[in-house]
Amino acid sequence: MQMGKRLGKIALAWGVNHVVPVIQPRMCASKLDSDGICLLVGRLSGLGRSPLSMLVRIDARKLCFLSRSGARSTKAKDLIQKLEQQQVRVQVQTCDVSDESALTSAVDCCTRELGKIHGVFQCTMLLRDGLFANMTHRQWVESTQPKAQGSWNLHKHLSDDMDFFIPLSSFTATFGRRNYAAAGRMKMRSPYHRRVRGWHATTVDPGLMRDVGVLAETWMMDAFCEWEKPYGIREVEFLALIERVIDRAQWAPCHLSVKKAGTNTPYYMEDARFSIMARTGVRDGGSVIAASDAVPAHTLVSQVKHFQEAAASALEVLVKQVAKMLQTPPSEIDTSRFFHSFGIDSLVAIEIVNWVMKEATSTITVFDVLAGVPITTLCNRIAAKSTVLPKELVPSH
Repeated sequence: MQMGKRLGKIALAWGVNHVVPVIQPRMCASKLDSDGICLLVGRLSGLGRSPLSMLVRIDARKLCFLSRSGARSTKAKDLIQKLEQQQVRVQVQTCDVSDESALTSAVDCCTRELGKIHGVFQCTMLLRDGLFANMTHRQWVESTQPKAQGSWNLHKHLSDDMDFFIPLSSFTATFGRRNYAAAGRMKMRSPYHRRVRGWHATTVDPGLMRDVGVLAETWMMDAFCEWEKPYGIREVEFLALIERVIDRAQWAPCHLSVKKAGTNTPYYMEDARFSIMARTGVRDGGSVIAASDAVPAHTLVSQVKHFQEAAASALEVLVKQVAKMLQTPPSEIDTSRFFHSFGIDSLVAIEIVNWVMKEATSTITVFDVLAGVPITTLCNRIAAKSTVLPKELVPSH
């Protein structure tokens, strides 16, 4: 094909068993401030224990655990001893994070002895499972409080300049029922609340943990054997995901429908209240530009004090969207180039126009996107036309 010796069309075909080799971009390892505290909330076992080796590898040297049971178990004591042998300072506070006064006391003690908290993992979980029709109010509260109220208390009493704020929820929070799923959904609210204010926070909803956590450690995985392969995740994958979240990598949501997973449709999908979930993923198509987990552009623009900051905010967010579309790192996008030089056509330009209208509350045209001007110039125009830009910052010309 490259030599140009063929005429006509060439058809390529592949089967379901063919493997397409993909060269993944090299991931830069995150490095934490060794003087900062990593706060881990939950049991010293399962998923609460899983990130520790990764944290130590990326220079975490101060760990503070908040747990209702403390370090009474033999496994917990062995874990602490192993960490201390690696020159890690460890503090364990017996604390129920859903109790606001107990949390403030524990945080004060931790910061007084170890320094400033730079990041937190919220890994609390209390199973009180059962049929909703037979569930008592106490079972509901005991299961939801550590995740919901505990996450909110952490948000209220921890600083806004932490490097990461990561509550661990579950993929069942997106479609499950009863108290556990409700607690997972409520656990997502505090990170969203922090993100819209420009603070670093991300909820991680892992699938079925196949080799670590409650399901794996209590041999409950057999009950989910049909779901394990399409929705399961290994510990090494989980830790890689956590490291990328700490590194503030941008992620687009990934949807895997029951139909695509090849599992039997759950009974509750027949319920009218779950009709929207039953249709999720039926169509393979989608918008060219995926929804971003980052702070909306209009929030950033509305908070600036100078027009140049507004233009820079618009540029940063738009570059990330274009990078996703081109499947390339944002650093590879040359903002001095024209958009059409990246191969962007009028259909994609329409997507960009709609995205700008939604995310930056700014009105531009397809001609603006495809004009022979640098991306930086376009972002100046986006910022100037944004309805949330303070009036005193709007350029006069």
